[in-house]
Amino acid sequence: MRFLQLVQQQSGISRRNARAMIEAGRVKLNGAVVATPFIELELRKVKSLEVDGQNVKVQKLQTGIYKYYKPRGMLCSFKDPFHHYAMGKVLRRPELKGYQVVGRLDRDAEGLLLLTNDGNLLNHLAHPRYQIEKVYHVLVPKVLRYRSTYDAFRQMRSGLMNEGEKLQIVRGDVVRRTDTDTTLVMVLTEGKNHEVKRLCRHFGWYVKRLKRVEVGGVQLRGLKPGQLKRLLPDEIEMLKTNVDLALKNLPGTSPPSE
Repeated sequence: MRFLQLVQQQSGISRRNARAMIEAGRVKLNGAVVATPFIELELRKVKSLEVDGQNVKVQKLQTGIYKYYKPRGMLCSFKDPFHHYAMGKVLRRPELKGYQVVGRLDRDAEGLLLLTNDGNLLNHLAHPRYQIEKVYHVLVPKVLRYRSTYDAFRQMRSGLMNEGEKLQIVRGDVVRRTDTDTTLVMVLTEGKNHEVKRLCRHFGWYVKRLKRVEVGGVQLRGLKPGQLKRLLPDEIEMLKTNVDLALKNLPGTSPPSE
């Protein structure tokens, strides 16, 4: 376990604030100031932890995973200095002490966020090298022709350069078309900043609504905006199976032992 992870989990503050406090010398471990966030340590060797002079009770936390339906308009950051509508309101719940959000969604996007206090799982789900699939529904307020749409998807699968970055999807499809709009499904593994919107903009498609509906096999289905739910055992098993498969596909990497 890294020192940063210990401080964040045990104190319940955001990862960013935990790092800033450590680097400012405001955290003591076993009576001594430690200003290096990424040192490795063993929980059993931690005798005391102080944050800003306050004793923090160190306890072994049971790891868990929740899913949350982020409403449109909510920031994924811990604080929103202007509107006070951010994920911090969710993460301050007692049962979520030490939890972090996996990845991000834009303020005007909605849908599935996973929350966990398992640092290894968080890294495997969030880091692009593990290629965990995220599924998005994209509402475009215009009628898109099937032929041109699938030609665009073909180009997206090959990858498009935008602002010095390669943007790419795994696959795409048309799920619904009406007289006024088209709903697309797009599957990505990296999630670069505004990636779906930037890909759509390349083809002149304005994104009216963006919803993430699945991460690593775990689905949004059954949740309402603002609703939080602990993952069921079969959902956890599916998620960890997908992570294990991703690890097997990495050269020189084997899946974690139980």
